[in-house]
Amino acid sequence: MIAWTTLLACAACYGDPNSPLTHGANMAIFTMLGVTGTVLAGCGVFMAVLAHRAHRQAQFEAALDRMLKDTNV
Repeated sequence: MIAWTTLLACAACYGDPNSPLTHGANMAIFTMLGVTGTVLAGCGVFMAVLAHRAHRQAQFEAALDRMLKDTNV
């Protein structure tokens, strides 16, 4: 027969804040959040760079069109 003491929750489930298991689980969660946040921030920066380049290209093409219209080419 299984003793009831073996069925108690572990330190992470029970919530012992001083347990090394709880500390390790918290650090793993923070690491995963940090990696996810870094990847999402990198994607956001990449999209902003692409938008900036597209805006610069559109300005260049508009200036080129104006210049070509002025010279009647």
